Amino acid sequence: MLCEARLAGQPGQRVGISFGGGGTGKRYCRDGRCITEHDGGTLRANLVAGCSDVGIYLNSAANTRIVDNTLLDTAGVQVRFPTSSATVDGNLVDGPIRSDDGGSVHPGDNLASAIAWLYVGRHPQRDLFFAPGRLDLRWHAGAPRRAAAPGSTDLCGGLRGAEASHGAFDDFRACLRAE
Repeated sequence: MLCEARLAGQPGQRVGISFGGGGTGKRYCRDGRCITEHDGGTLRANLVAGCSDVGIYLNSAANTRIVDNTLLDTAGVQVRFPTSSATVDGNLVDGPIRSDDGGSVHPGDNLASAIAWLYVGRHPQRDLFFAPGRLDLRWHAGAPRRAAAPGSTDLCGGLRGAEASHGAFDDFRACLRAE
């Protein structure tokens, strides 16, 4: 997902992927209370880039799994409000993974950038790739590896082994061949 591919310079903020949102009227919820708008969702193996706001946003989204995603040139991951909770594991995030206003994050093995680094222009996750601004997502010096659950597939359709890269893909070139 390219948030601002055709909207660069336009007013407003662009969020990549959002679960919940906080706007559902109580009369539309089965329980009539709308404590959560989304429960038990999984965001897995996505590439989100070029967002003026967060790449992944949870608002009234409980028990969410955020696994093996790559977020580049975004404001990271935000889990917001007490009704939102997420297990976050295996992600490569050019930005912070944060909880705000009472949200709950259960972090695993992620590569994320501290917000202070972004303010001084450091982007260690972007530096892992040849030219992320042009979506040349070949690894500079090989993919950073982590222990993973074997048998899942990555964004490009590759089968993951017991060791996988952080993020959505092991080899982005496989995505280009799939077109």
